[in-house]
Amino acid sequence: MVAYATDVDRIRRFVGSADQEVLAESRLRLRTASLADLLDDYGSGTPSPENVLAQLVNGGPYDDRIGFAYAYALEALIETYGAMLDNNAWYPVPLEWAKAVEQQFERLGASVPVERLVWGGSPVPLPRAEDFPLIGHLEAEEVHALNLAVRSLDLSTIEDASLRASVHGIRTWFDNAARLSHGLVCFYH
Repeated sequence: MVAYATDVDRIRRFVGSADQEVLAESRLRLRTASLADLLDDYGSGTPSPENVLAQLVNGGPYDDRIGFAYAYALEALIETYGAMLDNNAWYPVPLEWAKAVEQQFERLGASVPVERLVWGGSPVPLPRAEDFPLIGHLEAEEVHALNLAVRSLDLSTIEDASLRASVHGIRTWFDNAARLSHGLVCFYH
């Protein structure tokens, strides 16, 4: 899972803005070659990676067959205007890992919606992706409240080192995003 601290409202304003500067800057982060390989399976008439990003910034029209491509374009936009956070304890992990980490937070006395970071959905309307990447997000206000709730938790009681590292990682994400007054947007690849 890859996490970004970002101004979620700003990202929402960019999508559909037709701002050519935003489009040009985000193109630099778009993984064009790998996305082109994925799009090749959809045949002629499928937008190029650059056109997918342009459709996102321009607000459509979208091709509902390639929801995944808009998710990757959104990640390029967020990577451009946000901060990628340390994900060493979160990459790679199985999908079930989010539930296990959420349960650890509960055991420590904090209600942290870790699964929403995987399954919670995009902060902007996109065509549904049939597969990966999965997207989850938390608003800045939620991150601030969660940061306050988890900052003083004693992680030494978590016996499994990998779980302890992932709980610490989430806590660090909250702290970094809260200091910027940002939300979190996560992509599970």
